Amino acid sequence: PILIRFGQDETIKRAYQLNDCSWTIDGERPERKKGLGPGIMISGFTSREFGFGIGSLLTAEVLEKVNRQREGKSYADEDAAKERNKNRSAEKGPLKENPFVHLFRYGVTGSGYWGYADTVCQLEDCYDCLVVLFPDENDGSKCKYELQFEFDSSSGHLKKLETGLAATNMGCYFGGEGKVAVRETVLKDESCVGEHEEGRLPIGSTHVGSFENKADGSDPDPPVVSKPANPPLLDTPIPNQFEGKQKNKKRGDLANEIIGHDPRLRGMVDSCRTVKEVQAIATSVGIDIQ
Repeated sequence: PILIRFGQDETIKRAYQLNDCSWTIDGERPERKKGLGPGIMISGFTSREFGFGIGSLLTAEVLEKVNRQREGKSYADEDAAKERNKNRSAEKGPLKENPFVHLFRYGVTGSGYWGYADTVCQLEDCYDCLVVLFPDENDGSKCKYELQFEFDSSSGHLKKLETGLAATNMGCYFGGEGKVAVRETVLKDESCVGEHEEGRLPIGSTHVGSFENKADGSDPDPPVVSKPANPPLLDTPIPNQFEGKQKNKKRGDLANEIIGHDPRLRGMVDSCRTVKEVQAIATSVGIDIQ
């Protein structure tokens, strides 16, 4: 079969970002904002055969046919679909735009941040369109071409096994509801453990990822957490490196003292631009600057 490769990547476009070029009117361009402004994230597919966003093949008529075939069907990864869809449903909704170029208003005030759930649902949306555009003669639910999708590595943000060894799935104490138990790990050989011999589990044992009840069914004993001892107090006090040092007078106080000493110097003091210039005048008339 013919192999068609699709490449995926994401980019963010902001309203006021500094580009290499900009539009001008009669040689003048609008004043640039200080911030980058609101932005839109784009997750797009491209291929050598069809170009960016599958070109003009996905017409309104084709999209309507795709939606008819999607009616009553659910995404393969139902958990990801429920996470992405606001209605918490795994059913495939009607496509209103080209799924090969997905616009995403990112951020806390928008649709969140792009991750695995968005990526896997976009992939299935694109595949549904390819099945309608290029159906297999023997099986209408498949594409007649062999498809290969290459993804940007960042598409798997925050994705992990539900029972994986993640710190967010681990509890410091037994009990609690809503958390999935962390999977158990069997230490098969020396490659599963570190260099330190003391306190490690023996080879062949099972590393349990959650607290287990006692043989009589009662709750396990809470873990003993040892607190480090307080550091001993120093016998000798720490010397103050600022002790004995005098601070310079403030500019306003020093200027008033100069004018009080000789009112004719008011104009010279007012024309000073820095503190050092005021200090120089004070030193010249015998006034201490500290």
